[in-house]
Amino acid sequence: MSRDHEHLDLPPPDRPDPLARALAALEPAPPALNRDRLMFEAGAASRRPVIRLWQLTAGLLAAIGFAAGLNWRPLAGVREQAAAGQTGPARPEAAAVVEPSPRRAIPAEPPPRPTPGSGYWLRREHDALSLVLTILPDRSRSGQNPPPAG
Repeated sequence: MSRDHEHLDLPPPDRPDPLARALAALEPAPPALNRDRLMFEAGAASRRPVIRLWQLTAGLLAAIGFAAGLNWRPLAGVREQAAAGQTGPARPEAAAVVEPSPRRAIPAEPPPRPTPGSGYWLRREHDALSLVLTILPDRSRSGQNPPPAG
């Protein structure tokens, strides 16, 4: 052991070491495994079933929409009437026609500014509710309302 200390102060030999020469001649081999590519493919493989599920759902909904579009004929009764030269409804259930609501005239002057206690907002609420009630169909005439319990 004491001899190992003595050789540390000596300069290296002039001839190259055969181990150093052999190591210098080696070239690194390319990596057989690309870590980034491996992680990307693992992530893609884990998402593939979810993507397939969404693709299947979108395709199914598109097919249902296409089939519904082929089977839905909103103007079939009108076309039949036009071909037959009729002006009235072709079927009894088509007789119920919703009439458009009457248009309200635009006032020439702006409404007066509301003052506290004038009841302006109550009148506006009453007018709005009256307008809504004129738009809704009257169910009491068609017999759809049950008689009041009491």
